[in-house]
Amino acid sequence: MKNIHLEIAEELSSQEELIGFIMDNTKANANAMKMLEEQNPAWVCIGCGAHAFALIFKDFNKLLKCVWTAEVFATARMMTNTINDSEKVRALIASIQERDCGQRRGFSAHVPTRFAIMLFVMSDLHVSRDSIKAACITDEWSTVSKHATHADDFYQAATGVLNRQGNGGNGGRGRPADRLNFWEEVALAIKLLQPISDAIHQLEADRPMLSQMMPIWTAMLKHADAFVAQEGLPKRYKKGVVEIFSARFTKHYRPAWSAAYLLDPMYFSKDEYGWRPPFSTLCAQQQKDAKERILHFVPVEKRTEAAAEFLKLQLMALHPDIFEAMETLTNRQVVDGKVITAPVAMRAGWWRVQAAPAGFKMSRPRYLFWVPVLLVALMSF
Repeated sequence: MKNIHLEIAEELSSQEELIGFIMDNTKANANAMKMLEEQNPAWVCIGCGAHAFALIFKDFNKLLKCVWTAEVFATARMMTNTINDSEKVRALIASIQERDCGQRRGFSAHVPTRFAIMLFVMSDLHVSRDSIKAACITDEWSTVSKHATHADDFYQAATGVLNRQGNGGNGGRGRPADRLNFWEEVALAIKLLQPISDAIHQLEADRPMLSQMMPIWTAMLKHADAFVAQEGLPKRYKKGVVEIFSARFTKHYRPAWSAAYLLDPMYFSKDEYGWRPPFSTLCAQQQKDAKERILHFVPVEKRTEAAAEFLKLQLMALHPDIFEAMETLTNRQVVDGKVITAPVAMRAGWWRVQAAPAGFKMSRPRYLFWVPVLLVALMSF
């Protein structure tokens, strides 16, 4: 895999324009990315951010990692397959949808290679839950479901009754006290997984930025913590959640994320002394990672000087002359549900025109230390 990408690099007319590769997050690709960066320190080789988030859905589908989500996924797949595979069952539910809701709704089919599709499968079931339950208690149900796949399991999940005589399972003791019914579990799973889907959509936008990765992942880790901290949530629904998010972040994290995040002026913040890059939002190791990643862009003989400039960036507030520009660069507006930020050209221009001469008093050679990393920060992927 490494050799394939080296061959691609050799075919370029100008290798100086190459700043790295983006690949899927397979083990072979991960090893290739590591070797490519070791051989070419100025390259940034990263896994696809959207693919990494999609793999979280794959994790939640594994019993050994999170029992309740894997069970909900399995039941949801069974139900949507039963509906889509049986014309009579589908017609009965559609007639009730039309009667009660004024329209018919379809049901997404599970696609094994598209892990995030499970959110759509569950959402489609959940929005039509009343129609599905109503279909199961009609006089027609026994007839239309006679040849349907898993008809009894479908009935039990839809109605919350574990068998048609109304007796509970679990040795006659009924549903365990800490166990929600299927529809409650579906709603809980949607609450857990919807932000992941939103992150995927954000990273599949027209021009996602590498500098987005740290704030998006930070939000995801906080979401996991908040989910398990819900008051009254039974323990079985907490087990494995934080561990899955944390493991994925650790596996896919790249030092270039921290470097890009620090140098994108959109994420700068203001304190009592002035505007600063967001060093305080990164842990000590991530700050170290950013520094090392940045220094890799600098020739060996210039790294001591570059390290001093990095320390200046870390310790000094920006010059007051650029405060007005920072208000514009950090401004975010929501229009029709979409967050509008300062254009990439404006963010790059701030470094070129104002930050270098006015903020850090850098001479042009020193400013050039930051140019490659700035390009990475504002790189689409």
